[in-house]
Amino acid sequence: MRRPGEAGFTLIEVLVVIAILGLAIGILVSRGPTRSVGFDLRSSAADVAETLNRARSQSIATDRVTSFRIGSAGRSYGIDNAATISPPQEVVLAMTTVGTTRPRTIAMIRFAPDGSSSGGQVLLVAGASRMRVIVDWLTGRVSLANAP
Repeated sequence: MRRPGEAGFTLIEVLVVIAILGLAIGILVSRGPTRSVGFDLRSSAADVAETLNRARSQSIATDRVTSFRIGSAGRSYGIDNAATISPPQEVVLAMTTVGTTRPRTIAMIRFAPDGSSSGGQVLLVAGASRMRVIVDWLTGRVSLANAP
């Protein structure tokens, strides 16, 4: 019992609170970060669209043709000879273009110095969800859309 005029916590109360906090933190850390396939898909689609826009801008700025490429098995993408980017493991990419490229394992969309492009679309698939990144051939404009 406390005497009148004394305030504060006992050592036992402080230790119980620290033990409860430690237990809660241990449970959260052991679960790891929560992941969402839908978020990974939307994030990857936005990143692909940004990379396509960067390729178009680079082509205009350097006054030469710049290519956006998807590597074999749809597991990486990038601009010309720059370092490739890999999407999350659940996301797979596929590209549809008008022309064919060599080697056949690499698909590409080319941007001309005037801002136009060879056109095409990149399909991103994660589970049952799909998104498309569309590149207009005349203007080189990049847009995102949900795919059926």
